[in-house]
Amino acid sequence: MKRSRSARLLLMSVAPLALTACESDINATVFRSAQECTSSGQLTAAQCQAAFAEATSEHERVAPRYNSYADCVADFGPERCGPARDGSSSFIPFIGGMLLGQMLSGGRNVPQPLYLPRSGEFQTAGGTGVGTRSGAVRVPESATKPQARAITMSRSGFGSRAAARGSWGS
Repeated sequence: MKRSRSARLLLMSVAPLALTACESDINATVFRSAQECTSSGQLTAAQCQAAFAEATSEHERVAPRYNSYADCVADFGPERCGPARDGSSSFIPFIGGMLLGQMLSGGRNVPQPLYLPRSGEFQTAGGTGVGTRSGAVRVPESATKPQARAITMSRSGFGSRAAARGSWGS
């Protein structure tokens, strides 16, 4: 392999890590349900219900998609997956909660859906881990931003990996 190609590949692999290292963490809160949000006293019942409805709507748009039910179950467990409602033949995990970022401190972020894979750590649609329990968390600011689009997950044996459809950054 030519030296310039090696250098380019090295820079391409290091650049995302460098950009992530520059990102600041913000305060956010994980809630399993609108009721848990209301019980926390941080928002009114109406605000919590509206936020959870918004996270659920966002879930329909950005949830990780699997080509088979078995692949979804492999990542999320039985009874945690179902068919996507977009008319496709894909399967998506059920929403496991929501992440509220600056909404609690007066800012305006779209409440993000959270998923609960077998690992037990809540994750955003983009795969950012946000902890194993409800309550206050520190997360990268990007975790509170809407995903550009759904990600199609691929599982195909040895060397399999997640494959994105579309771009992550837009």
